[in-house]
Amino acid sequence: MGVGVTAPIGSPELTRLTGLTYRQVDHWTKTGVLRPYVAAKGSGYSRQFPPAEAYVAVILARYVRAFGRTDASLLARIAAAARTAGPNRWIRLDGVVVEPVTRPLPDGAAYLSVGVS
Repeated sequence: MGVGVTAPIGSPELTRLTGLTYRQVDHWTKTGVLRPYVAAKGSGYSRQFPPAEAYVAVILARYVRAFGRTDASLLARIAAAARTAGPNRWIRLDGVVVEPVTRPLPDGAAYLSVGVS
């Protein structure tokens, strides 16, 4: 997937980019693993995914192939957050929420360093 992708990506394009089936994308969307901009209005409408979410789907597809299980979703979110965090940043892990932050906070969440020395 190109780094310069900025337009929303529909489900058909997402399946083509990742090699995932429509059923996998649909299941992961319904269970909250993948997060579209807005849920489809019904059958016949394609969900639209932000480019960052499409990147998560690409990583997720690779991890599922490598590890053979859908527990790879957290790893995919960590990898995507690390990609956007930049050097000398931290990634905050709190349940299924993964987000880049500038420093760890005393909030009980787990933190991973990204290029922090």
